[in-house]
Amino acid sequence: MSDTLTGLALGALASLCWGVADFIARGAVRRAGDAYTLFAVLAVGGVGVAVWALPRGAAMPHGPGLALVTVTALLALAGYLALYRAFKVGMLSVVSPIAAANAAIPVVLALVVLGERPLPWQYAGIVLVLAGVVLLGVRAGLPLPADTRHLGLAPALVCMVLFGLALFGMKLSVDRVEPATVALTVRVIGAVVLGAVLLATGRLKAPPPGVRGALLAAGLLDAAAFVAFCEALTHTLLSLVAPISSTIPVVTVALAWLFLHERLSRPQKAGLVLALTGLVLVAVT
Repeated sequence: MSDTLTGLALGALASLCWGVADFIARGAVRRAGDAYTLFAVLAVGGVGVAVWALPRGAAMPHGPGLALVTVTALLALAGYLALYRAFKVGMLSVVSPIAAANAAIPVVLALVVLGERPLPWQYAGIVLVLAGVVLLGVRAGLPLPADTRHLGLAPALVCMVLFGLALFGMKLSVDRVEPATVALTVRVIGAVVLGAVLLATGRLKAPPPGVRGALLAAGLLDAAAFVAFCEALTHTLLSLVAPISSTIPVVTVALAWLFLHERLSRPQKAGLVLALTGLVLVAVT
């Protein structure tokens, strides 16, 4: 398998793991709260990433590398908090596509700032994937809550911006620091900062018995996605990895349709077709 295809395969794996993790976390959020659920996911994920990263020589970065990874970690933490808040108040099939549109930010920055140049048909694939992701959030013709706050639009949009910047920060970090070190440091900083806040506000407690398995599964899947994304960045362009890994809504919308009985609108069905077509074009090297 070529280096580019390896990177794209890892990006697709990240999307699958993030999609299932988000689906599981959405259920846990409504029972354990958004901030606590995120802390548990980050803590469990941190252990999972450590098992992968420490044998590969991961160590605390220093100097400019540490500053860059720290900023990236804080952006990712804030983005995760907004996403989990959206899970708590909104509809998964609306929240997930909006949040996943964050891929547009690193794609634009990769093309403009880093000077990346995909193949001509890959540009078309990128556009189709991003358009498909947007359409997956359109529920035209389906019943919606009267109060738009119940859709989770505001926190999902905040997540889109913050996580888009964090993904670009991860690319810059991986270019300067080993992927194992980036993945572990970002996870540790997120868990420590959020854990300290929960401890200071008296909200750090044992998880409810009914969600422990869900928190464990979501944490390990999220960690796997994070590791796959970091590794993908060492094999191919960010402008290709970002849209591939942004197809999370294909997973979450399908799971919401299967298990939560959230109906798909015509635009969402069209979005699925566009996203999958775009994936094929991006994968052709």
